[in-house]
Amino acid sequence: ISRFAAKMRALMLVAVSLGLPQPRQVAEALAMGGGRPDPSRELVQQLKRARDVGEVSQLMEANALHVNAFVVSAAMGKCRRLRRPQDALAVFEAARAAGVEQDLYTFGAALSACEKSGKWRKALALFDDLQETLGDPNLVTYNTVISACGRAGQWQHALTLFDDLRRGKIEGLAPDVVSYNAMISACEKGRQWQRALDLFRELRLVDGLEPDVVTYSAAISACEKGRRATEALDLFD
Repeated sequence: ISRFAAKMRALMLVAVSLGLPQPRQVAEALAMGGGRPDPSRELVQQLKRARDVGEVSQLMEANALHVNAFVVSAAMGKCRRLRRPQDALAVFEAARAAGVEQDLYTFGAALSACEKSGKWRKALALFDDLQETLGDPNLVTYNTVISACGRAGQWQHALTLFDDLRRGKIEGLAPDVVSYNAMISACEKGRQWQRALDLFRELRLVDGLEPDVVTYSAAISACEKGRRATEALDLFD
């Protein structure tokens, strides 16, 4: 991945210094021209067949001029399936530094990579970048950042984001079961058993939402850590 990043930076610097189109612009022009096969789509298919991260890096390096958000998303997805979240994040950062415009999918994949690799501060920073670049996030990105903070034991940061959803900060967005599960899990990690139970009870009162297996598991675990066996049993009443 590092070789791909270096090549993208070099291409960008050369393009800027000579007043030439940058890699992103070249890729877009190639994709639109002459009825020819879209090189980026062919590259995506090759990335799907890649056997390891090394092959992903080689493909990205050899086809740097064809890299766009569609390709970046495919490369990150392959890294995720190979259980290499830090490499997925490296692909995102290299492409962004080279001027490849990102979309909600690539930002979402980057946030997921942060969640999987324990980079909660990076997740918060990218969440801010997403809003500055693309505008309002969607519920999936909110839930991913809440989970990233929660997994790292940062339940206060998770709660701030969850409260944004509860207050309706963004029109049309409200917590769903995944949001509640992520927040209850954050409280469990932070040994906030009372907050976890309050959220569990709150979820039960929301029209159209019901606790699922993940909800019960997180709430029970929170009670267990707080040595609250009676409260755990009360969850089933």
